[in-house]
Amino acid sequence: MLQRTRLVDQAIDVLTSRLEEGQWRLGAAIPPEPDLASMLGIGRSTVREAVQALAHAGMLEVRQGHGTFVRAMAPTEADRLRFLKSRTSRLGCSMRDSYQANSASTARPPRAGPRT
Repeated sequence: MLQRTRLVDQAIDVLTSRLEEGQWRLGAAIPPEPDLASMLGIGRSTVREAVQALAHAGMLEVRQGHGTFVRAMAPTEADRLRFLKSRTSRLGCSMRDSYQANSASTARPPRAGPRT
């Protein structure tokens, strides 16, 4: 069954893709919220929520009065899990469902690591 996705989640996906593709260099400022809103065709509050989510995931750093800067091109596994946990509470789904949906959308193979 298809599920509707919130506009903010779509914005997060677009911004994440652009970061992973290297549209903005590591340490560089991304466009201001009004410009991002115009580029994505969405409101500033939606952009602000998406930027805050990516800052929470460790990909962006918001510096009050200076702009938003690229902190990482992709989230670390710990940041990714923390981000997914916050996203699941917003979406009302299980962590497993959110992780599977996110993994399918990014099409990355799972990282091999020690089993505990």
